[in-house]
Amino acid sequence: MVNTLNPPAEVIASWPAPNYVDPDTRGSGLLVLSIFLMVLGFATISLRTYSRVLITRAFGADDGLIICSYLFSVSLSSLVIVGNLDYYSGRHVWDVPPATFIPHRKNIWWSELIYVFAACTVKISVLLFYRRLSVSFTRTFLWATWVGISINIVYMIAFVLALLLICRPLDAYWNSFNPLWVKTHKYSCGAENFSLPFSAGISVLTDLYATIVPMILILSMKKSIKEKAALYSLFSFGFIVVFFGIMRTVYSYRILNVTYDFTHTLYTCWIWTQLELYTALLAASAPALRPLFRHAIFLMRSDKDSRPSFIPHHAHHHSRAVDERTSAIGSNAQNSRNSAAVTSAKPMVVSHHGENPFEMAENIESASRTASSEIFDRDEQRSHSWLSNDRTFVNVQTPTQEKHVSTSTTVPLTPRSPASPLRASQHIRRRSANLDSSHAAMLASP
Repeated sequence: MVNTLNPPAEVIASWPAPNYVDPDTRGSGLLVLSIFLMVLGFATISLRTYSRVLITRAFGADDGLIICSYLFSVSLSSLVIVGNLDYYSGRHVWDVPPATFIPHRKNIWWSELIYVFAACTVKISVLLFYRRLSVSFTRTFLWATWVGISINIVYMIAFVLALLLICRPLDAYWNSFNPLWVKTHKYSCGAENFSLPFSAGISVLTDLYATIVPMILILSMKKSIKEKAALYSLFSFGFIVVFFGIMRTVYSYRILNVTYDFTHTLYTCWIWTQLELYTALLAASAPALRPLFRHAIFLMRSDKDSRPSFIPHHAHHHSRAVDERTSAIGSNAQNSRNSAAVTSAKPMVVSHHGENPFEMAENIESASRTASSEIFDRDEQRSHSWLSNDRTFVNVQTPTQEKHVSTSTTVPLTPRSPASPLRASQHIRRRSANLDSSHAAMLASP
């Protein structure tokens, strides 16, 4: 274990000549990733807030904390971008101008401080969300939730104090990289190469704790294996956060204890740090976004159901058949009042053989409305008394054993109707079998 932030003279002498004009860098990947994660986080938090405010109307403390965590994360990403563009994180340490060391150290100090606020607020938000789960909580689970919240609060306070007290005076944290300042000032700093990796490891343990708590709760729930598997997959995103946290801890240790080329390694460390934070934001928001997705699916299905369907070429044959049937019914109505009363109660007759009545009902009804209106006589209101609600109906013709009698079943065109042609056909046959006898009775009645 060595103090990589203060390399000895023989190590500095082994470095190649500095190249400040066209140095070897890690590229713009860190910049692109930071911007992408900020945009993705903004979209996620906006959708979560919309869902909680306008759909479920259950905006709570966990939602407020997740917004605070996102703001802290954006602040950290901004500092990372500044450190990459202005202070040359990603370059080899020998290619970094010495004049940037002091402002870069300030940038790192503020980044570490903001990181702890971002990480702790998102974990506290997750633990508060667990209290929203619609299950009967056990006292043990409630205690486990509050213990996790308390641990994160204590960790946040301890880390902030460690950063404030790591050097005395505090400005020695960055001014110690100025040789002239070091010669004229007295200061003392703690062992940064131990405290920072240790605190990163504690943060990983709190990530793991927040992930395991709901797993234990799901195990005790009385649900099917399929439902439990779905819940496990939903909360398993926390293990991805744990992995990213482990990688951040590894690279923090390398920066402070293994390699003297700390600016080059810091580039990778910031990648894992941001992935950890924003993945935690996504994982914490995933359950809250489910009502929004359900609402969106419902709206799309409703829009699809209400959209007029296209009439294919062969549908015109059905319209022509409808016109012929209605004309025949009109002729029979003049000969028999009873027959007209029954047929007038059937505004449209469509064969159910080979066609989907739910797909073509609206168009065929529009095409035959003019011809059907000439058939209805003054007894229309009496013959329609069996239609007692405001829904639109399609009468589908079904053959009976009588020679000159045809009956029909009525299919309401509502979202509750059978969704597929097969189910619609089965529904029609069942209804027809039950209504044949009643329709025959109607034909015989005056």
